[in-house]
Amino acid sequence: MDLAPSSGAPLVSPDGTRYAYARLGDAAGTGVFVADARAGPDPKRVVASDPQIAGSPPQPVAWSPDGAWLAV
Repeated sequence: MDLAPSSGAPLVSPDGTRYAYARLGDAAGTGVFVADARAGPDPKRVVASDPQIAGSPPQPVAWSPDGAWLAV
């Protein structure tokens, strides 16, 4: 897992197949990302955020018990 120094700690899904993390970077790289733990680091941004807004980026809080949903 190649996380930038400005990345939050990863939150692993209940089945261990995916992880989510927050990243603070430029406008193109700020938000919440989800990646497949088996396929290697190919994260997809699921929530974007403006780095100029206070409280940015949003943080992943919890996966649903079945791993289908991510609370942000």
